[in-house]
Amino acid sequence: MQYTRNQLPQEWKHSPTICHGLIQAALEKREAPEHLQYIDDIIVWENTAMEVFEKGEKIIQILLEASFAIKQSKVKGPVREIQFLGVK
Repeated sequence: MQYTRNQLPQEWKHSPTICHGLIQAALEKREAPEHLQYIDDIIVWENTAMEVFEKGEKIIQILLEASFAIKQSKVKGPVREIQFLGVK
């Protein structure tokens, strides 16, 4: 019997790089809308809240179809102002 991990080990120093690459590859493959990604954080922007919502939904759908798990509590927005990677 062989066991396979379905998550990256958090203590492994290359986990963030691999995570970023896997998400990026999934989004590029399905031609995701314009976005900014840092590891597992993704931000989208647009002129109206509805357009932001639609872009976010498209990205979420792409990631779910690629078998990524997304915690609903981590999904935020749309908002007028954000803090991303410590910068407001």
